[in-house]
Amino acid sequence: MLTVISDLHFEEENSDVIPGGPQPIGLERNVPARAFVGVLRELAELVEYNGATRLDIVLAGDIFDMHRTTLWFLGTPRPYVSNAKVDGACEQTILQVLDAIGNEPEVKTTLELFKLLGQGKYRDNVDDPASTRSFRAPVFVHYIPGNHDRLLNSTKTIRSRVRSLLGMPPGEDRFPHRIPFTDPRVLVRHGHEYDRYNFSEDYEGFDPFPAIIPEEHYDNPTFGDFITLEVATALPWLFRDEYKDGRILGDPVLQQVYLRLLEFDDVRPQSALVDFLLHIPDGPGEDDVWDLLRPVVKTLLDRIHDHEYLRQWLHWLHHDTYAFLLKTRFWHADFALDLLKQHASGIGSTKGPGCVAVAGHESALQDLRFVIAGHTHEPQVALIGPKDQYYVDTGTWRHRVLCRNHETGRIKALTYVTVYSASEDQGRPPERKNESFDFWSGYTQRWPA
Repeated sequence: MLTVISDLHFEEENSDVIPGGPQPIGLERNVPARAFVGVLRELAELVEYNGATRLDIVLAGDIFDMHRTTLWFLGTPRPYVSNAKVDGACEQTILQVLDAIGNEPEVKTTLELFKLLGQGKYRDNVDDPASTRSFRAPVFVHYIPGNHDRLLNSTKTIRSRVRSLLGMPPGEDRFPHRIPFTDPRVLVRHGHEYDRYNFSEDYEGFDPFPAIIPEEHYDNPTFGDFITLEVATALPWLFRDEYKDGRILGDPVLQQVYLRLLEFDDVRPQSALVDFLLHIPDGPGEDDVWDLLRPVVKTLLDRIHDHEYLRQWLHWLHHDTYAFLLKTRFWHADFALDLLKQHASGIGSTKGPGCVAVAGHESALQDLRFVIAGHTHEPQVALIGPKDQYYVDTGTWRHRVLCRNHETGRIKALTYVTVYSASEDQGRPPERKNESFDFWSGYTQRWPA
């Protein structure tokens, strides 16, 4: 029995919190530990019901979000560096970020549950150690780094720390980028290989898609690494630097704008980012918000407009229009907002074939029933082969902000897939046994009274 979970995006939240006042200003974005309790209990019941001889749980990438933290701004290292070039100072920063993530209250409790998994156990009540139970079969935890936790494959010390946090057996070997299973016939990836914006090389047009990709292509940094840190993470950090914590604490409007900036990277579709920032329900008008954001946007763009790393990627991605706009320093002109609105629809868009089409070209597809990956945060099941073969996207467990025509909604997501071998699915008669799967994807929201 195989279960795949991805894109938990555990992150360091503490440095974003503005302390003081009647209530600190910040957001709780990490997945609550209690969300895992019911899922693990369900898996334990399925193991027993189906007579499974083992349970493999694959954490398929972006489990830790190493980019969404302002700790990177406290020194010179940056996360958009090749794993092969992670030196002593960078390694220490990576370990500092990883430890800070692991010490976040909800993450710390969740990691305790993962460590129990490594012992073949689960808990009925997240707060009650006495509720610990044992699975009826051995449990094996696997980990595949994604694009947001790429750096965790860089050194022996870091890999050892990750194994300890996830309750995996001790070791220093590199984590795999793909895990094939033969019974059931499944290939698991993170899925960033299918996305040229978040992988160091463009494999979107490959047919067949290679089974083995050079290690250095996984090690090298990506365009998304830069944008996540220097734009999405930097915006609220620069906002605090511009207006100072004391002033923000005393100004409800500044608080509203700051909280919007903290949610910036959770907005879907990404083309709605500018609209999301400018339109705050029951808040200030668009012009007032822009007056507050203008100096912050100027500072941010002044910081990155001529950055060599950014210029190289814009050229490689054939975004010469954006490169030209950055050279003009348009943000110093009165029409800056108009230009931002004009190009907002292109933010986050790609012209590639999409993950489903690329996965359909996997070189080993003839031997598979499923290709399972995450990365996109868009859960789905799609047919990709002529022999009843499927691509399954494991979505995300993260808080998401949905936008439409100035309207905003917030939901919590949860997605995972469980695949059974032919001998395990007890819900079918013996003569009809074959591989089978359950795909669970849901959203939840609770509004205050």
